[in-house]
Amino acid sequence: MNPRWMLCSAVLLCAFVATGCGCGGGSESSSIADYNGQKISRDEYLKRLETLSTVTVTINGQTVSAQLAEPLSIQAMRSLLTERALLEAASEEKVLPTEQEIEKEKKDRSTMQANFLTKLQEAGLSKDDIDKLLMVDLAREKLLTQGVEPKTIEEVEKFIKDNPEQFITPATVTFRWIVVSTPQKKAEVDKDLAAGIPFPDVAAKYSEAPNSSITKGAFPVESREPRPVPVKSLQADLLKLIEETDQNRRSAWKAIGNRQVMVYVMSKTKEEQRKLLEIEKEYLRRQLTMQEGQAAIDLDKLVLDRLLKAKIMIVPPYLKKAWEEYKSRLEQQVREREQPGSTGQAGNAGNAGDSGANTGTQGGNN
Repeated sequence: MNPRWMLCSAVLLCAFVATGCGCGGGSESSSIADYNGQKISRDEYLKRLETLSTVTVTINGQTVSAQLAEPLSIQAMRSLLTERALLEAASEEKVLPTEQEIEKEKKDRSTMQANFLTKLQEAGLSKDDIDKLLMVDLAREKLLTQGVEPKTIEEVEKFIKDNPEQFITPATVTFRWIVVSTPQKKAEVDKDLAAGIPFPDVAAKYSEAPNSSITKGAFPVESREPRPVPVKSLQADLLKLIEETDQNRRSAWKAIGNRQVMVYVMSKTKEEQRKLLEIEKEYLRRQLTMQEGQAAIDLDKLVLDRLLKAKIMIVPPYLKKAWEEYKSRLEQQVREREQPGSTGQAGNAGNAGDSGANTGTQGGNN
């Protein structure tokens, strides 16, 4: 684990958690949508999630389709089994987090990141779901730090001083954009803007960027409203266009690939060195202690061994077959680990404690 400034990204959730597979956040309704009177059932929706072969992701500010290495159904099943093994280990070691510890963790993370709970709730998680995810996080931490000398605040201060680049708030930009592929559309955009029609309305009408008709050209494209993005995450040509455009101004057109792009820059922030709050330093101290623990405790091996010894019954045939294949790979990893000359490192048992949702925080009131 790399103890970068506040370590984990804010909240990426497995679709199965958000829809009730594995946690209790699902809707009680038997349908999740209605198209012209035709119901889309919850079962139909979940089956589509299970069998998706591609997903939409954002890379460097660009939306692309990515091929899944494995179906989501298999990844979710493995994650849930790994979580059970981790919590079982914590229970037997008498380090299972208490309700009070979970509530304190929830409060602390909300202090470091104001929208911590909001993001989880918007993804469909209930209070019980969130508590369960935090329990897994804390159980993992406790298992890794058993018998480990806790880091001190003095060591934290030294780490901050020695690694200033990890505690920088990056320069950001908030903007809307219009993307068109034909001269005719480009001319229509210019005509409407010259007539005084607001940039968001023109973007909704003409832009070919994903979701623009709904988001009015908001960037990033998966967000309903524009939100700050690190400038270094932008593709080079788009970044150059942003740099050439002042705040509260729209840019000239710029050819990017085979399309014409115009942006309206709403706000910019400069890169700055962050001064950590005391609560953030304490969180970092815990991360550094965990890093020390990882060098001494092979948590993946602990979980792997439990998965192989546990009595696991998989009901759906397609998941049962996938589990048997995965179990065979784990057994092979154990045999290789026991060979003379082996480093003794366990294979990855699905990232011990990976509950299908990243509940870490970046800190700060973003």
